[in-house]
Amino acid sequence: MDTSVVALRLSRALGSRPAASLAISATATVLLAVIALVAGNFSIAADNAGWYSRGTTLADRHVQLLRLFDWDWNDSEYSGCGPSISADCWAQEPRRLSEEKCKKTRGSDLTVIYRAKQSDADLLSPDLLRQVCELESEAIRVLRAGACQPPSSGCSAVRGGECLAPVSVVSLLRDSLGWELACADLAADPATVRLAEALGLVGYDYTADSPSTRTLAAVFPLVRDSALDFLLEVHHAGTLRLASANVDTAYGMWRRDDFRNAVTDEVLFSDMALVYGSLVVSLVCVLAYTRSLFLSVVGLLQVCFSFPLAFFCYSIVCRLDFFPFLNFLGLFVIMGIGVDDLFVVVDKWSQAARSLPPGSDVPTIAAVAGPDAALTMLLTSLTTAAAFFATAVVPVAPVRVFAIFMGFMVLADYLLCLTVTFSAVCLQHRWLQRAPSSRRARCLLSLLDFSRCSSRPPQEAAAPRARVLERLMSGPMHIAVHRGRFVLLALFFAALGLCVWQVANISPPSSTAVQLLPESHVVERYETWKQDFAEEDSSEMFVVWGLTPGDTGDHNNPELVTDLLADLDWDPSSREAQRWLLDFCNATASDPAAPRATDIGCPLRDMDDWLVDSAAAGQPRCGGASRLPVPPDAFHPCVEEYLSSEDRYSWYMGMRTYRGRLVALVASYKVVINFDSSYEQVRDTVDEWEGWMDTQNKGAPDGVRGGFFTSARVHW
Repeated sequence: MDTSVVALRLSRALGSRPAASLAISATATVLLAVIALVAGNFSIAADNAGWYSRGTTLADRHVQLLRLFDWDWNDSEYSGCGPSISADCWAQEPRRLSEEKCKKTRGSDLTVIYRAKQSDADLLSPDLLRQVCELESEAIRVLRAGACQPPSSGCSAVRGGECLAPVSVVSLLRDSLGWELACADLAADPATVRLAEALGLVGYDYTADSPSTRTLAAVFPLVRDSALDFLLEVHHAGTLRLASANVDTAYGMWRRDDFRNAVTDEVLFSDMALVYGSLVVSLVCVLAYTRSLFLSVVGLLQVCFSFPLAFFCYSIVCRLDFFPFLNFLGLFVIMGIGVDDLFVVVDKWSQAARSLPPGSDVPTIAAVAGPDAALTMLLTSLTTAAAFFATAVVPVAPVRVFAIFMGFMVLADYLLCLTVTFSAVCLQHRWLQRAPSSRRARCLLSLLDFSRCSSRPPQEAAAPRARVLERLMSGPMHIAVHRGRFVLLALFFAALGLCVWQVANISPPSSTAVQLLPESHVVERYETWKQDFAEEDSSEMFVVWGLTPGDTGDHNNPELVTDLLADLDWDPSSREAQRWLLDFCNATASDPAAPRATDIGCPLRDMDDWLVDSAAAGQPRCGGASRLPVPPDAFHPCVEEYLSSEDRYSWYMGMRTYRGRLVALVASYKVVINFDSSYEQVRDTVDEWEGWMDTQNKGAPDGVRGGFFTSARVHW
């Protein structure tokens, strides 16, 4: 059957029974929305996880390393499914303060960063260190009434034992010189520079040749269970927004993103209030154009209900569980698209009414306006939805699912406009046709059409005139475009060429940093300033053996991570493999053909040193072996003996064992890229390591040819 005939019949049917059509379509819409929100377990949550790629070569490598970090080797099978990747997988880092047992910083601990307002200022100078000391005393006063960690037995405490001292330059000075010293006396002590160097909580601008720094940090021990809640409480109260004449502060969590994420989520939720502003602006525009409060309300409901209908397709049909906060921003996009569709329906109806004889009934007008409006909106809706669906090829989960959700929202808005909104237009026209001719009755019907209150009765009125915009476009504008068509074509192609030239010269992002808050916000300042405590342009690159790159998790849901995939050919027990693995570390750090890297962790070399030292001390290990290589049948037991000696932790030694066998080996190197490195720097580093690993694997003996490199900087 011809589709135009089908469209005509459906439009006439809607026009014949507009009230029933509106009631049925509205009821079906509400039912589907309820099913989607209930069965799909919809909740308003600011889920911002998953901002890393999945399914690419580099991503498949790094998720295996992340899985290795987090694997529960006691409760999980080697090839089975384990817990999700933890955000807090690092060990507690001991810091000395009187006694090591008194102080262990944790990921949830509060960190306050002090930064000089002048770029050339030195916080270790007496005057600025005094200001830092006073700011720290004020921070202790604020924290004393909240969630500070009480001191344990034998630990130095602050102000009568109320709170454990923070890890900081000031605390270390007090620990050595006396807790009762005033800040001015403390800052004037000549031991300041030596103590600051020993502590290490100073910016990397501090060197032996230039013993000064613009940045210092203090880590405050908070009770773990209440750390985030308390930190949010003092953040909202503003009591930690400290500053002096020459020193600013920022604060966050030591090694966790919980506080940053919580504050960002609060800001994002507050931004959702802009949706209501968008609704008001849209309502005003629709009222001004349609002159109908009834159609304006129906149009906004059409836009709003496109969200749950899209969620029905997203969650119930496609079975997508991950719903990031980014999807909520689709409300701003669909607001413009939905209002535009409403204008199309109203205009097509107005044009159809003028093209037919005066007094034509609603079904006749609907038969003309319906197919025309449906085709016009179909073309724009399909192209818009296709553009969003095409974006689903992006390997980053939040972007991918946002594109899918937006595509469904565009299609849902189109269907609602053809059913609910078109039925409402038909119903309004019928009501106005049947309205009494008295002025009072017409004014009561002004909710349907404002102009009816001041115009003549319908039977006395002249034939409806085209709108001003329509007269402009069909008259002077049409004539101008027709006469100047060749000039406009020339200008178009010139502009197109200029745009292509500009696009070709757009450089990739110079940094991968993501800024969600203003630069002046305390959280954004903290994220920026904490880079002063990281070595400039450096990060870790890992070389992994024993695993196979791959990602068996749901790429659309960051909570469903991969299984750990073993390299079935991995066997480092042969003497040749042991020698090659030992030589690999030295070659990667020293060979001119190797990438620029500094060796910072070679597990087998450390194990070899352990064997040499044990033999020299008269305590031979591993059946009397003095160094690597050991006999193949003794290799795995020797690894177990090495890891169990002196309470070594297998991951920090770069080794993982399972049922008495070494199943994963990780070497680490320092490379000259970080999260803020440009795309070109990261790409060149990846190319260097790809070439180096290909060369090394080709020359490797059997059992150790599956090594691959990965880095969080490369993955991000």
